[in-house]
Formats: sequence, structure tokens, C-alpha cells
Amino acid sequence: MALRGDPDQIELRVYRAQSLALLGRFDSAAAEFGAARDMVRARAVSHASPVLPSLEMFEYAIGMVRVNQGDFPSAKEAFGAR
Repeated sequence: MALRGDPDQIELRVYRAQSLALLGRFDSAAAEFGAARDMVRARAVSHASPVLPSLEMFEYAIGMVRVNQGDFPSAKEAFGAR
């Protein structure tokens, strides 16, 4: 409900992604982390703020979700390994 009221809350998306990962809903968790990452990326372009989370943190979180899912090629891609 909170995200419907304010969909641009990065922190809520992170908490939701963490909860979804704990529930084993890995695709949904990765999608939430990806949405949060994209919001940070958009804010970094439009606002100069030293408080934004790093994009690398979101890539790492997506990679960890994919590792837990057993999807190692997607995990390597998220981690940036080639």
C-alpha cells in the first residue's frame, strides 16, 4: 500500500525486495532491486546528492538474489563478471 501511495520511495522498494527474497520470490525481488536501482540512476542524473545509494550495491543485491535462485549466468552478469 505504501508504494502505491508513493512509488518513488527507494527505501521501501529495498525493504520489499529483501522481504521477497526471504520468501523465495527471487524474480520479484530482483525486479524490485532493479526498479530501485533505476530510480537511483535517474535521480543521480537529475539531482546532485551525496546521499544516494550506490548503483553497485543494487547490482550486487540482484546478483545475490540470482545466486540464491541458482541462476549463475544472470548472477555473473549482475556482478559484472565476464
